[in-house]
Amino acid sequence: MPRLICTAHSTNEGGKLRMLAYRLTAPLADLSTNVSSQAVAAFETQGAAAPGSMRAIPNGIDIQSFSKSDEARQQLRNLKGVREAEKVIVAVGRLNVAKDYPNLINAFNNLLKTEYDVRLWIIGDGELREDLEIDVASRRISDKVEFLGVQRNVADWMNAADVFVLSSAWEGFGLVVAEAMACQKVVVATDAGGVKEVLGDCGILVPVRDSKALSKALQVAVHLPRNEAALLGLRARQRVVDNYSLEHVVERWLEIYKS
Repeated sequence: MPRLICTAHSTNEGGKLRMLAYRLTAPLADLSTNVSSQAVAAFETQGAAAPGSMRAIPNGIDIQSFSKSDEARQQLRNLKGVREAEKVIVAVGRLNVAKDYPNLINAFNNLLKTEYDVRLWIIGDGELREDLEIDVASRRISDKVEFLGVQRNVADWMNAADVFVLSSAWEGFGLVVAEAMACQKVVVATDAGGVKEVLGDCGILVPVRDSKALSKALQVAVHLPRNEAALLGLRARQRVVDNYSLEHVVERWLEIYKS
C-alpha cells in the first residue's frame, strides 16, 4: 500500500491557523517532514506533530549553480563602480515582515558611523519596499544602500559581495544562507529558526531584532583579513556540500521512501 508523507512548512509568529491545520491533518500521514530540527521541535511543542512523527529534511542546494566565481565578481563590481577598497554587503529575500529589513537598515546605518567604504545591496521585492526606501532616504544613506529588485543571477551578486547578511525575525531553513555559504561568502545572520543549524561555526550568528549586535557583527565581517575570510568561506562551502547539496538531500529522501 502506498505511504503518505506530508511535508510541512516551518512555523512563524503569525501561523496559528496554519498550525491548527497541521494538527488536524497530521494523523493522515505515515510520516511528516520539515526543513529543520528547530521547526520539528516547534511543531511538537505546539501539538501540531506527535513526538517522533516528524523528521527534519533540509532544502537542497545546487552547489554547481551556487559556487565561487571570480569572473562574476569582477564583472558586477565593475558594472556598479565598486572600488577595490570598498566592502559590499548583500542581502537577499522578499521585502516582508519576516525578513526584518528595518533591523538591517538600522544596523547598517550604525555601521556607517565608523565605516565609510561599505555598500549595502538589497536583492528582492515585496510589499514593504516603498517603506524601506523612504526609511533609507530619511537617514540620508541612499548613496550607500541600493534596492536591486528581483535578480535572476543571485549567485553572481553574492559573488560580487564580500559579506552576506540575513536579518530575519523568523525563518524555517534559511535557504539563502546556505546559498551564500556555497559561494564561499562571509555570512552574518540572525538566530532565526533553523539558521543556526545551517550556519554552524562557519559564520557569525546574532540575536534576532538586535540591530546593535547585527551592526557589530557586520563590522567584524568587513574587517576580517582576506586570508581568514577565504578560509571561512571554504569551510562554509564544505559544510553545504556535506550536508545540504542536492545529492545529499536526495539520498535522505530515498532512504525515507525505501524504509
